[in-house]
Amino acid sequence: MKLMKLAPYAALAAVTLLFSCANPTSPSADKPSHPSTCTLTLTSGDVNGTVSSLPGDTTIPYGTEITVTGTGNAGYSLASWQDDSGNEISTDNPYTFTITSNTSLVANFAAGYRIDTNVEHAQITCDPVGPVYQENDVVEVTITADPGYVFNQWTTGLAGTAATQEVTIGTSLYELDAQLDPRWRILVHIAADNNIDYDFEDTYGILTNYIETLEGIKAADTGDLLDIYVLMDGYAASDPAGAGYTTGFTDGYYKLSGGSFAGDLVKTTGEINSGSVAVTESFMKWAVGDSTAARTFYSVFNHGGGFDDASKAATYGIAFDDSADDALSHYELAQVTAYLKTLIGGNIDVFYPYACLMGGIELAWEVRNNADVLIASEEVFPAEEWSWEALSSILADSSISSVDLGGAFCDSAYDYFSDSTSSH
Repeated sequence: MKLMKLAPYAALAAVTLLFSCANPTSPSADKPSHPSTCTLTLTSGDVNGTVSSLPGDTTIPYGTEITVTGTGNAGYSLASWQDDSGNEISTDNPYTFTITSNTSLVANFAAGYRIDTNVEHAQITCDPVGPVYQENDVVEVTITADPGYVFNQWTTGLAGTAATQEVTIGTSLYELDAQLDPRWRILVHIAADNNIDYDFEDTYGILTNYIETLEGIKAADTGDLLDIYVLMDGYAASDPAGAGYTTGFTDGYYKLSGGSFAGDLVKTTGEINSGSVAVTESFMKWAVGDSTAARTFYSVFNHGGGFDDASKAATYGIAFDDSADDALSHYELAQVTAYLKTLIGGNIDVFYPYACLMGGIELAWEVRNNADVLIASEEVFPAEEWSWEALSSILADSSISSVDLGGAFCDSAYDYFSDSTSSH
C-alpha cells in the first residue's frame, strides 16, 4: 500500500511500510501448555441487579478478551466483582479481562449511584472514594493523564479544561469522559558538516531557515504536545573544503523551547561524526530518556544517495560527514531505527530522511520492521526554505495517523514546489 503525492520537482512520497517476510510453515512438535477453552460463570450476588458478558458464551477460547457488565435495578448500582472465594477483583463496570483459566465472577450491588468513566490514557480519582454514592453527595473528581498524554478537556459529564472539579450525584448513573491528546517526541538530526553549512547556509541561510521553522512550531505548541530534540553537527574547520568559513552553530544536543536555538543547547558534545551509528544512538537514548511521549517522529537532514551507486562502500545513504569521511548507509539506518524502536517500545510512527534520492525500495526494505511510515524523495530535493512545516499538523490534531502526517508532508512539499515565487 502506498500513499503518494508527487511534488513536480521533489517527488516526495509517504509510504506505509507493509512488507512482510514469511518462513515456510512446519508443524510444531510442542503442544500448548494451556487448555484450548475456559469456562466463565457469572452470577449476581443478590436480587438487585443482573449480569451479562461479551461474548455471551460460557465456554470461551483461551486468551479471549471478555467484558462483563452489571446492571442494577432501579436505585441500585454495581459495587464490586468478586471471585467465588469472596475476594474483590474489580469495581469497574464494565470490567474487561483476558480469560486464561476457568473463571467465576459474582456481581455485588448496593443502593445508590455510580460515577463511571470511559476515559482511555488517564486515571480518574474520586474523593470520597466510591464506587457507589447517594443522591446529593458532592464528589471531587480529578483526572490525571497517563505518561505520554495531555489532558485536553472534559467531553461528557463535565465541561472545560480544569482537571479537578466537583460533581453532585443525582438519581442516575453519572458518566464521565474526556479528551486526551498524545504527545510526540520529534528527533531531528541536522548533519551539516559539509557544504550544507559552509555553502548553502553561508549563501542562502538554509540551516537558519530550518531551525527557525522548528522553533516556530514549538513556540506555537501551547498545548505542550511536542518535545523537539536536535542533534546538530555543523561544519568543522578541520575540513579544508570550506577553508576560511566559521560555522555559527555548536555541535551538541538541543531541546527546543520556541525561542533562541543557541539558548536551547543542552549538551555540548565536541566534534560529531554524523555517520556514526554510536553517535546517533547516543543522541536517541538521551532524547527518549528526557521525553514522555506516546508517539515518535524521526528525521535526518543532509545530502542523500540512493542504492544505485558504482561503489558499494557505504557511499549510498545519508548524513555524509566530510570531516570524518563517513555516512549512515541504508544498512546503518536500519540499525539506528531498530535501536530507536527498542527504546520507545514500538515502531517509529514516521521516519523522514530529508535528503535527495532516499525514496528507493532498498531503504524501505531496510526499515520495514522499524517504522510505520517512510517519507522520502526519489529525486534531487533542493529547498532553501521548506523543511518540517508539516509538523504543525500535530498541533491541530495530535491523534493524526502516521499516514495522514506523511500525507501532510507530501501536500506541504507539493504546495511549496508548485509556488513559482518559492526559492528552490
